[in-house]
Amino acid sequence: MGHPYPSNGRLRYHLPQRTVDLRFNAEGMRDAASHPIPKPAGLFRILLVGDSFTAGMANQYEEIWPVLLERRLAGRRVPVDVVKAGVDSFDTLSELLMMQRLVPKYHPDLVLMAFLPNDIFDNTLPDAKPQAGLAPVMELGMSFPELQSLYFFRRMLLRNDFIYTGVYWMTSRRQYFTEKQTSHAGEQYAITRELLSRANGYAGSQGSRFAVASIPQCFQVLAKARNIRLPGLSTEVVDRRLSLLAEQRGFPWLSSLNTLADHYRAHGEDLYYREDGHFTPLGNRVFGEWLTGEVLRLYGSDLEHKT
Repeated sequence: MGHPYPSNGRLRYHLPQRTVDLRFNAEGMRDAASHPIPKPAGLFRILLVGDSFTAGMANQYEEIWPVLLERRLAGRRVPVDVVKAGVDSFDTLSELLMMQRLVPKYHPDLVLMAFLPNDIFDNTLPDAKPQAGLAPVMELGMSFPELQSLYFFRRMLLRNDFIYTGVYWMTSRRQYFTEKQTSHAGEQYAITRELLSRANGYAGSQGSRFAVASIPQCFQVLAKARNIRLPGLSTEVVDRRLSLLAEQRGFPWLSSLNTLADHYRAHGEDLYYREDGHFTPLGNRVFGEWLTGEVLRLYGSDLEHKT
């Protein structure tokens, strides 16, 4: 399952700019809303599963996109309930296991999985034996031990969009963002496709719909917004490959890359913290507004006419 949070617990998350207190409910979810069991008739329930972006690391509870989604969907003719089950360090397998634990309890009308490219790096199948892969690479901003003693200098480097993107492109993770795949990247994509297929199939077997909201990494947004060209780089290749699977399996693949890149290009305001790669409050707001529109586009009729 990864690293579920403590029941009724508290954690403190530190960033150079701020310190965030995180509180968790009895199920270890960062969710202050109540979710009646059994689900009342006429209620449209959404189960959110994802990693630290869904849990809202680095942001106060009121700022995170799951809460913004919940509030923007409030006031519809049909009441909407959003169960927030994001957990730091989760990958697609962990999220599938979380679905299998929570869907029978909450009976959501929609399971919405927040997907990031780092899921591809880490994914394994539940019946697979551990195997040696590439050496782990931590998030950009935390992977330069030689600069740890020169923290201010490191921060200044990361402020530059071209340097930030170029340094990421020097890591082994670049193989997931190229048109020409390495054999290892191809294997990880295949595992990811299988896990997404299983998640979609499981949701359907329980009477729930399934959709994926794709969140790009910071360097993808910078590269697309600034038109940064590096040998082999394709900022859209992850969404293009996996959206083909979604089309074949019949579930929506919702990509936020263009929305985030367009906003950054127009305003030049950071949507991600450069030091740890998570959304800033603005990033949460832009993503939350976009996702609300996508949910209304796809399921708005249900939110007006569900009985």
